[in-house]
Amino acid sequence: MARSAYHQSAFLGGEWSPLSQGRSDDPAYKQAMNVCVNGLPTEEGAWTRRSGFEFVAPTRNRLVAKLLPFCSSATSYLLELTDLQLRVFAGTSPLFTINHPPVSASSLSGQFLTLTVTSATGFVVGDDVMLWAPSTLDYAAICPFRNRVMQVTAISGSDITVGDETGAAFGAGVASSANALATCVLYQIMRMTTPWTGTTTLADLRIVQAVDVGVTDAIILSASAQPYQFAVTDAGALSLATLVLEDGPYLDPQPDTGTVNAFTGSITFTPASSTFSATDVGRGIRLYSQPPAWNSGTTYAYGDTVTYQSEFWQSIATGSYATLNVGVPPGTMATSGTQQVMVWAPAPNAGVWAWGYITAQATTTCTVALSTDMESTNGTTVTTWRLGVYTSGQYPTCGVYHGGRLWLAGAVENRVDGSSANDFNNFSPTDPVGTVTDAHAISRVLNSEEMNKILWLKSDRQGILMGTISGEWLLSASTLNDPFTPTSVSADKVTKYGCAFAEPVRVGMVLVFVQRYGQRVIEYLADAFSGKYTGRHLNEHTKHITAAGVTEICYQEEKAPIVWARMGNGTLAGCTYRRVSRFVTEAPVFEGWHRQVIGGSYAGALVRPVSSMAVLPNDDGLSDLLYVATSDTSLANGSIEVLRPLFEDA
Repeated sequence: MARSAYHQSAFLGGEWSPLSQGRSDDPAYKQAMNVCVNGLPTEEGAWTRRSGFEFVAPTRNRLVAKLLPFCSSATSYLLELTDLQLRVFAGTSPLFTINHPPVSASSLSGQFLTLTVTSATGFVVGDDVMLWAPSTLDYAAICPFRNRVMQVTAISGSDITVGDETGAAFGAGVASSANALATCVLYQIMRMTTPWTGTTTLADLRIVQAVDVGVTDAIILSASAQPYQFAVTDAGALSLATLVLEDGPYLDPQPDTGTVNAFTGSITFTPASSTFSATDVGRGIRLYSQPPAWNSGTTYAYGDTVTYQSEFWQSIATGSYATLNVGVPPGTMATSGTQQVMVWAPAPNAGVWAWGYITAQATTTCTVALSTDMESTNGTTVTTWRLGVYTSGQYPTCGVYHGGRLWLAGAVENRVDGSSANDFNNFSPTDPVGTVTDAHAISRVLNSEEMNKILWLKSDRQGILMGTISGEWLLSASTLNDPFTPTSVSADKVTKYGCAFAEPVRVGMVLVFVQRYGQRVIEYLADAFSGKYTGRHLNEHTKHITAAGVTEICYQEEKAPIVWARMGNGTLAGCTYRRVSRFVTEAPVFEGWHRQVIGGSYAGALVRPVSSMAVLPNDDGLSDLLYVATSDTSLANGSIEVLRPLFEDA
């Protein structure tokens, strides 16, 4: 009998779950695999083993880390965030400060290394350091310390004592003779202090990036702390500082009035009935004062202002007519003999807003540091006032730059705020006299039956796509092709898939996001014909891979187009994926899932679970690199690793 053999020409279907392996009617079935582990289908259709993960560095104090990508005009940086600390990597190397003194003497005692340097100025206990050695130095002398991160444990004069990467003693196998490292140079690794601590807080950090003239900056967002701004100048200078938002955004006006004791600088504000709490310290506040009400028995001097029938008026009575305004309501003429005399003129700009920050509170009063002065001629009465949206424990968790504005959301349910046009730090709702122009800040509350925080924002051709746990919304101008303005903004719910708190990624013409339960990864696009948004499940046949719940996704374009997904249990998977059609009824060209295990597994448990990941361009400009933060199963011994590019024929 003739023998037959089955030929599979491509593997672009990826791994399929047992529940889907009977679907021989599916066109993708003939390219599917039963198991795809530590390998992947390429876009050409072949299957190959993946490259290895290269060790980059231990995480700060070997703690669980959050990785964030940052791309500037000159280079790309990887931000590593651990408890209260931030370090920056370029490629596979940490960035160093300008402190790199030569070593003149060295000794190892008690398995701690003491280095005598020319100057210890700028070093503090807890610093991370590395040694550079000249090529002439004996290899055996530098071997235990080559490319090794160490931590400063003590400083005495010009002597710096270091231990391993956590500050503990080196292992028993580390040896170094006296002055063996005398020709080395000690480099201080750059680190910055942050307000973020705790595994959950770090995992929820988001980054929003923009490029301005001479500087590239990013805003790091967290619900637990004020937004921070990380910036890199064209000259390469790095900085991290609190993002100062000017004049807003604000909640609706409070229902009562109040008084102030001064009009400039630091003042005390006393509302009529509202109270303050400790969480209000640092919060923005806006105070509005207007002229006192017109009194029929008062003689008003020239220039005095009053409020009459909700309008503002200024006395222009002067000279022989100076007393004619007594008893004359604003807007009417006074009589002098047979003459009609105008003694009042409209003063539409007499009511003035001032704003500042609450610096202290005593329940019934608060101290306000004014950024703009109040109008002293209006007296001490505050007729209306507004509290800032952002306060302790209530800060934005997602954002996007779109249409010349910075948009922030996540602090208050169903609410999104846009900055003033081309003034990203300014959220002023009006000018000082209450006039709203097209350039002023925008606030929009979703008209929804559910109270859901906005989980992500993404710029799109039709506007801004917003994800909530109950569905997806489109924020757009009220009139097609118009820019966003305070009077031209509309929010409409377009689909109801529901989203998880995981930053979506733009992949070619589509947006890929995680569905609310974490089991499905959805490609989301507007149909070429109807313009309506539709979502399609990318892992329809591979839900066994995402059973632990997808908590993070990112995308690399080269050497293979892969959507990477990190699960809640630390497992890592990828989907080799490409779509070329804008017709939602057509499937992608290919979508093949694969599992990646780092360090193998023992007794069914992962040896190196992944806690965070990020994709950045490779220094050679030819591919993207996937960086991962890993740890052991006890969430200790944290490391940063990078997946090397696939091997290719020359």
